[in-house]
Amino acid sequence: MVTTDDLEFVKDYAQKENMDSVELVIDANRQFAKKFGLLISEGKLKDRLARAVFVIDREGEIAYKELVPEIVDEVNYDACVEAINTIVSQKQKGHTHENWMSV
Repeated sequence: MVTTDDLEFVKDYAQKENMDSVELVIDANRQFAKKFGLLISEGKLKDRLARAVFVIDREGEIAYKELVPEIVDEVNYDACVEAINTIVSQKQKGHTHENWMSV
């Protein structure tokens, strides 16, 4: 999870939501937000991250992405889980034991 919130808020949030197996990263310099077009540029939430989800496959490619219209909206968790299940069920590309053995 990437956020622009301060460390104390992030720790409190993670504890309150029982997020003990999630890696939380603070985008203090807004580089992630800028690179992925998620930086809110005006209004009360200026310089914050928009709410979005990216599912990255084993090859480092974006397999699923969603940017919600309003920050108060939730992402489509079912679609996220489906994308993750698809990735997990696919055989990894590139070097495999079988390919190595046939060389």
